[in-house]
Amino acid sequence: MKWTDRKLREAMANVEASLAVEGLYVTEEDRSLILASIKGEITHEEFLRLAKERAMRAGEMPDNLYQEARKMTDRIRYCDECRCEREAVVKQRNAIYSFRKEPFDIIEEYAECTVCHNAVSDEELDNKTLKKISELYELKHR
Repeated sequence: MKWTDRKLREAMANVEASLAVEGLYVTEEDRSLILASIKGEITHEEFLRLAKERAMRAGEMPDNLYQEARKMTDRIRYCDECRCEREAVVKQRNAIYSFRKEPFDIIEEYAECTVCHNAVSDEELDNKTLKKISELYELKHR
């Protein structure tokens, strides 16, 4: 799609208004970067790299938090109750697990379907739970 200057200004105004509703504001540097990408002056990959560098410089979100936030928003899991893939959110709960015939109380993270609110399987979170229990066992038996 060929963008005219007028259409670009209108699109940017709409984007900025939407962001302002959420309390987020576009700086002149942000605007320049976005427009350079839209106009094809830089590639999309270059845009992503520069935007991430800019966010890191500003201290807005360290890389590890960026990765965690990305994981949380990208969780689509199969829900046995709904019988289809659904968006899932990560929550915490108290849990008791038995490991080598010993009980361990932990606070675990789990994925929950946003529609029916049942727990859904999430391999990454399950592995974190198993690792936490294993580490507690090792600490107890040192």
